[in-house]
Amino acid sequence: MNRQLAKQYFDRAEASLEAGNPDEALALLNQLDAAFPNTKNIGVARARTYAAMGKIPEAVKLCDELVDRHQSRRASELKQQLILGVFEPAAVQRAATAGATPSRGKAIIALKWVLAMCLVASIAWSAKRLLGEFQAESETADLATAQSASIPQPPAAPKPGVNHPPFTWQRDDTGVPVWKSGIFRRVPCTTDPSRSINVYLPLAYDEKLDQTFPGVLISMPGGNPDFLELEAWAERQEVILIGLNTSRNGPSSNNADAQDAAFATITPSLRVNQEMGFAIGMSGGAMASWLVASRYPQNFRGVVMMGQGGHESYMLAPHIRVAYIRGEDEPNNWYIPRVITKLKANGNLVRDQIVPGAHVPGPVSVRVEMLNWMVHAARRDFGLPQPSR
Repeated sequence: MNRQLAKQYFDRAEASLEAGNPDEALALLNQLDAAFPNTKNIGVARARTYAAMGKIPEAVKLCDELVDRHQSRRASELKQQLILGVFEPAAVQRAATAGATPSRGKAIIALKWVLAMCLVASIAWSAKRLLGEFQAESETADLATAQSASIPQPPAAPKPGVNHPPFTWQRDDTGVPVWKSGIFRRVPCTTDPSRSINVYLPLAYDEKLDQTFPGVLISMPGGNPDFLELEAWAERQEVILIGLNTSRNGPSSNNADAQDAAFATITPSLRVNQEMGFAIGMSGGAMASWLVASRYPQNFRGVVMMGQGGHESYMLAPHIRVAYIRGEDEPNNWYIPRVITKLKANGNLVRDQIVPGAHVPGPVSVRVEMLNWMVHAARRDFGLPQPSR
């Protein structure tokens, strides 16, 4: 095959891929690969085509080969998109911006469903499942009722020993809430009011005024994580919960900005132990949790990864404990054990819990177990007593 014919094949393959025909594109690209083996542009195009067909493991493997052999920046970027679950084929991108005919639209929707089946559909199922469990809990039903309100209201008949939301938000001169035991939702961030956080403060926050408390940062792929049903655990363990409402699937820069806006809001006045931070998240929220612990290793002691593996390209600091919660049919199970092996070689302590289901966050009891492992160990490391509640 001469180079002129090869260019025609390559252009046809690109056109087929953009038209939503990845099978035809791959057949052309395989012929090119046989004629011109180990060619960077052909390899990247084949990786994109595998991804468009939903063959994510094959696409990631090919990206690894291209990075090792050619130091391909495009392959590295594609791999990150695939791991984060934000890759979209060209046909889907074009339909989103230019519109599509009804028949074409159906094909594009089907293609996007295949690609995002494990990331989006199962996350929605998990969210419904979490919501159902949340509403079934009698003690937290009152809190769920107030979730949509900017200023939460306390239950009509407070129960002894149970934390309740404050009636109002008192604020200091900088606009930051005057923190006290209770629940604060939709607190605007001081550096960027378009972002907000949720904060849960245990009763111990008002009782032990000379102490700082561990903090758990919560992220979810669709944003607005609330508290992942961890309120009762946080009350017993005297831990502060912080939910990032604008951290979600998409560019890492958005999640980094959400994290920094949260820190700027809480660190001047909230009594968080700045050496005892923990992060927990599901799917893209797990990747955001990995991100924040890698950006601020001096502030974090543990990360709970639900339904995601993390980044092979940058390991967490060795002192950070990592816990995995993953379904027995989790789509990322091909990748997670590989990251666990690298973490252990890096010196990190790792726990790996497999639960029923696919792309699921697992039972609340498993989340509590993993967080207890991390928080108790951190308190021992710093010579701090365990709560007696």
